[in-house]
Amino acid sequence: MGTIDQFLSAVHLRIELLQQARTLYKARLVPDFNVIQLAFPSENRISALLSDLLSPIGRHGQDTRFLERFLSDICDWSGLVQKASKTEVETEYLISEYQCRIDILLKWPDQRAVIGIENKPWASDQRDQIADYANGLKSMKTKAWMLLYLSGDGHDPESSANNDWEKYVSCGNAKTVSYRMLGEWLGDCLRQCESERVRFFLSEFRDYVREEFTEGQKMQEQQDIIEIALKNPDYLRAAFQIGKATDEIKLRLLDKFKEQMAKLTNGKGWKIEWDGDYWHKYFNVRFIWSKNQKCYFCIEFYGSKMSGGHFGIVKRAKNNDETRNVADLPAVREALNQRLADGELSVEWPWFRMFKHPYDNWKRNDEPWVGIAEDDKPETAQWCISKAEEVYRVLKEAGLLKQL
Repeated sequence: MGTIDQFLSAVHLRIELLQQARTLYKARLVPDFNVIQLAFPSENRISALLSDLLSPIGRHGQDTRFLERFLSDICDWSGLVQKASKTEVETEYLISEYQCRIDILLKWPDQRAVIGIENKPWASDQRDQIADYANGLKSMKTKAWMLLYLSGDGHDPESSANNDWEKYVSCGNAKTVSYRMLGEWLGDCLRQCESERVRFFLSEFRDYVREEFTEGQKMQEQQDIIEIALKNPDYLRAAFQIGKATDEIKLRLLDKFKEQMAKLTNGKGWKIEWDGDYWHKYFNVRFIWSKNQKCYFCIEFYGSKMSGGHFGIVKRAKNNDETRNVADLPAVREALNQRLADGELSVEWPWFRMFKHPYDNWKRNDEPWVGIAEDDKPETAQWCISKAEEVYRVLKEAGLLKQL
């Protein structure tokens, strides 16, 4: 048996034993239970949770404890800590001059300061969005202002033209905050909190952030693999060789996935269009149900290597101007909300829902790829087709397909 086979066998055995232990103690430890996850968190819901934690008069009852840690640890604005009790917190704040809403706004009296927080756990910003937010905050004419870009993986905003973002950062007016940093802040809040009920909530929120955005869910498996790889140089070489092959394995499976999707939709009269690729953000597959559609069902991945994503109805448009000229389809949105589940809404997407585990992150989770590998049971392709079929059936029964 070769070194790579030996390494894989050792890893397989260790993970199998870990899974058996989890099964044995599942009723007592409930490792997969998380209150935040059960609430189907969305961008808006996470923003609402954060705004309440940051508010001095929030329902947590901890006064300014959480806000003070946020100002000193995240914003590096310790000078505002003494004025924390005067902070006002708003969500979906309208910057009327630029016709945009910022997710969370913190402001102080006497024009002392203002902080805007744009929360993008999965999605990226739209064209000119960051510039509009920055200009909107500057227009408030406060003594100091800051724009925080809260992103799931810590990436900088993409839509800032002429390196404006770098300029704001260098001047101390902007900062990218990863969800890893957010999780650390939640841990600080947990240690400072006096209420047991709130401590439980903070613990659940922190664990959700770790699992969703920092790969905490597979932490024990990763530690076991690392320990085995470090046992001897041959195992270490094998681990690196396997790591190098991972992307190529996924690319081959992706080709098979496309074939499975085509086979499962054969005979439905649907056309499938793929846009983008595995390596880049916004890789997506579109379902065209009829000619001359201005909107279509789409499954899209926000991040590179198919990390994060959602499915729903999206507008067919090349730019923001074209997007605004396409109707928002309120009847379609209402029908899908009533018959399926409440969806999110954006300029480009009249109705969409986030992926749920295990399909929420194909970069991290192995289940979607295993579901492609088995030819006789293409579970991943079947899941994708089922989402398209659910939406199609609702709109057909409601007589709304022509509105697309």
